[in-house]
Amino acid sequence: RLAQWAGIGAPIDRWRSDDLPLLISRLHVAGSGADVSAIDWIGVGTSALLAIVLALFTYRMGAIFARAACAVARPLQTQSPS
Repeated sequence: RLAQWAGIGAPIDRWRSDDLPLLISRLHVAGSGADVSAIDWIGVGTSALLAIVLALFTYRMGAIFARAACAVARPLQTQSPS
């Protein structure tokens, strides 16, 4: 969607895939017919890199949240009943 917003002229529907190695293979095979441009490779590479960055960010935020939740819960567990 970001590529559409940016006005990329390449047909970006061919970038959609849940299987990155298969997508790269299809672009490579299609590239032999001169139908694939550098924009396709840049788009797929940028998309893959962004997906990795967002996955690592999500993982890190989960770790921070878990650490904060454990820090709040720990004092409650160590208090003795009066």
